[in-house]
Amino acid sequence: MNARTTSFRFGCPMTESRAKDYYEELKSLFSKQDSDWSDKAKSVRTIAHQFYAEITGADKDCTYASAIGRFFPVNSERYEKAKALKNELNNVIHNNIIISRKDYLAIYDSFVQQISFATKVFPDQKTLDLLCKHHRETPAEKEIRFRECIKEAIDNKQKVMLYGYCSCNSDSKLNRTIEPIEFICDERSIWACEEKQDESVVLRQFKLSRVDNVEILEESWSHENIHCGAFVDSFGWARTTKPTIHITIFLGPSAKNHLVEMCPESRKYITPAGGGQWLLDTDVHDLAPVKRFCQEHMSTITVFVPDELKQALGIEEPSREDELKETVITNTGILDIETGAHGPEHEIVLECGFKGMLKKIGEAIREYIQEKRFNTDAKGLELPTAKTTSTLVTNAIL
Repeated sequence: MNARTTSFRFGCPMTESRAKDYYEELKSLFSKQDSDWSDKAKSVRTIAHQFYAEITGADKDCTYASAIGRFFPVNSERYEKAKALKNELNNVIHNNIIISRKDYLAIYDSFVQQISFATKVFPDQKTLDLLCKHHRETPAEKEIRFRECIKEAIDNKQKVMLYGYCSCNSDSKLNRTIEPIEFICDERSIWACEEKQDESVVLRQFKLSRVDNVEILEESWSHENIHCGAFVDSFGWARTTKPTIHITIFLGPSAKNHLVEMCPESRKYITPAGGGQWLLDTDVHDLAPVKRFCQEHMSTITVFVPDELKQALGIEEPSREDELKETVITNTGILDIETGAHGPEHEIVLECGFKGMLKKIGEAIREYIQEKRFNTDAKGLELPTAKTTSTLVTNAIL
């Protein structure tokens, strides 16, 4: 099937090998992991314009839209898809629209289908595999790809562009230019230097799970003189200084497992406390993540310090006045702390063992005699015999 040509209702014929050249261009373009998606969009638009101009026999000055109109009947389904592809590419290129990787792959898929429909030459298996591979890429696979790219940038002291970084602090999704310093939090985050728009420079962490794509830039580091390591606390927060807020929390099994899964670095601060409990005794940078964690596990944790965290969780400490009203149980009754006197109306017996059992027996006998006195005449009073006393003792013991 070498040099086989395909004829169309519109335009000039195109050889099969030439159609495959377009597939190869797309495959090569999308195989480059360190390429900016905006640049990819420009390349796709150039390829698409060239493709429709060539297949319709249009001259070089023919616009992309005009070339599409020549090939497809206006208002047809295929024409609308080709037009939508053009509009999406222009939005990314001219309006700096940030879209997800899945959306970019949809653009790739759309153009592959258009080439296939127009030329009747179907893409090879490698082209299809590439498309399927990227569609099936898991978050873990994506982070591995990002880490490899960033490691290379650190080794070569180059800047990195984080595309579509989603920030929880500013609630925004922007491209960030950083100087990566080191990986932290089991390589799930990167500690980096960022130069902001006001030209101020900050050291902060970036989570790889919040990035759409990563690209190594040709620029070298320009703020290496302020690079320094990070101090990461047990809740995954990084700062340039050591954490200073001390916390002591007893954790139930579920809370402990959740914390270790969420922040593996917390393992070294957790020790067994017996009875299925675990003690977290450590310092943190900020109470915000600790508060969120405690709110999720209020039924299985006990907060000891700090008081600030207790107040944030609504755990009220007893006042001095309430403490004075507390009572202490003694072996002769209840002692009021405020007056120091025993209240006879609250008197209770706490003796146990053999002595306590004898008291219970005596009380049972007295209650029986009193009941008989109320329920019989004075003449017919029946005192407990040895048999009835034995029965009472047995019941008291039981």
